[in-house]
Amino acid sequence: MIKPTKRGNRFWLFLFSFSLIFIFQIYPADKKLRVIKEGTAVHLYPDEKSPVLESLNRGTIVSLLAPGKLKAFWYYVSFQSTSGSVKSGYIHESFVEPLFQAQKIVTIKGEESNYVSAFNFCHLNPSLWGESIEKVLSLQGEPNEKRTLENLDVFEYQRELKDYLAIIEFIFNKNKLIQIHVEFWQIAGTKNIPLRDYEQIKNCLSATFGLPLEDNIHWQNPTFQYDELSWGYAISLGHLFYETRWASSELELLLRLRGENRTICLEFEGTHFDYRELAKKVTRNRSFR
Repeated sequence: MIKPTKRGNRFWLFLFSFSLIFIFQIYPADKKLRVIKEGTAVHLYPDEKSPVLESLNRGTIVSLLAPGKLKAFWYYVSFQSTSGSVKSGYIHESFVEPLFQAQKIVTIKGEESNYVSAFNFCHLNPSLWGESIEKVLSLQGEPNEKRTLENLDVFEYQRELKDYLAIIEFIFNKNKLIQIHVEFWQIAGTKNIPLRDYEQIKNCLSATFGLPLEDNIHWQNPTFQYDELSWGYAISLGHLFYETRWASSELELLLRLRGENRTICLEFEGTHFDYRELAKKVTRNRSFR
């Protein structure tokens, strides 16, 4: 077993500065949009009810960060705030005009997308825990499945992506979100792509929640330990296991990369600290396919 690694703040900031580039499939921010309505709001999430990051003047130029629209109508953009810093957020298509051929922009959906369109870890906000069912529905839409276990309500979303099958669960206690559980299932054969995805998500979480308390790599079988190009395959066999943990006075976050029978599961679980024992009542016995 390799002991937990400790990285400096500079290293993490350096990695995070590149994470958005990789997450959006190395999409260059050279395509621009022009604001056509005075006081146009830039939102934290692709929803008109989400917090407003800033209001932009008519004629303001913003840069496009993603090659598609989320929820069919929302552009993900970067802009210079009144404070002089560069921020990013979501802006509705009706308030901007593209300064390029708009037909090149496609809506992100189904098999055309990757894990980013299923759950955006870079915009995961600690304030989401504690939100109501109505708030989550406004952000995610109607779930594929609803179930109740004792005093817990579980909303499950299933999304077929290009490289993954995504399962996303929101667990509520008395109309209060206490846990988010995300699983990305993938058949082996994509080299070290799951490792890249794991690192990207870890960088995003670290940028929001700080450096992890634990960052572990476990070798159950050292056969491929000195063959770095085969580490993705080693994970799919159960030879290699990754786990990172964050903790604060309010939240505990776990990120895992595990595998068995040539299938890989990238798993995230974020739980409100006061409800950790209660959330354990939601059993998940999904076997590797």
